[in-house]
Amino acid sequence: TIVSPNATIPMQPGDSILIGLFRRGDAPTDTCAGLTAHDHRHQRLVRLSDAGPWRHRRIPHVRAGRVESAILFGELTANLSRVGEMDKVSPAQAAATLEEFWSQRTIGEANGNLFKVAKGIGSTNWHAHDDQDETFLILRGHLTIQLRSGNIELDQGDLFVIPRGVEHCPKADDEVHFMLVGPQVTSNAAGGKPEWSYSAQTPADNVD
Repeated sequence: TIVSPNATIPMQPGDSILIGLFRRGDAPTDTCAGLTAHDHRHQRLVRLSDAGPWRHRRIPHVRAGRVESAILFGELTANLSRVGEMDKVSPAQAAATLEEFWSQRTIGEANGNLFKVAKGIGSTNWHAHDDQDETFLILRGHLTIQLRSGNIELDQGDLFVIPRGVEHCPKADDEVHFMLVGPQVTSNAAGGKPEWSYSAQTPADNVD
């Protein structure tokens, strides 16, 4: 369970949530107002608003050895407050709502990477990403990653990273759902998206 000043978010297996952290010193001085940190030695809650300006790193009635953990907790709580209303994301549920094959939908972002879901059937075109690695995590079904050196077979729960510059061609005999991680959306012609997937529901629908 993730608890913030604005929400309590229960988490189940398969759920994900993105939480950022301040580097110490980045937070404005008024960010401390109204937050609390727990001093485990004294078993009580300490209001960070009592600490004065953030830069002082001082909390009354807390021994010096416990201030570090209180400040770190405060940084996390302050950032959760700044984010405002958060919600969990189920990658599997998001992928199940997709209508177009081999098209990516971004469901989260962290540390310069996008978390994307997609579904596939048939195959993409052979392609390579010269500017990024591409990570596949299978949510449902079976996916074959065809490489020039051989095939990689992926089942639900499997993860595989394709290094940048490596030519590949994902293929699925039956519908497969998966999550990808990378800095950009790659569901375009350069990223191997087949022409039929723009207008047809399946590869068979494109046959005259």
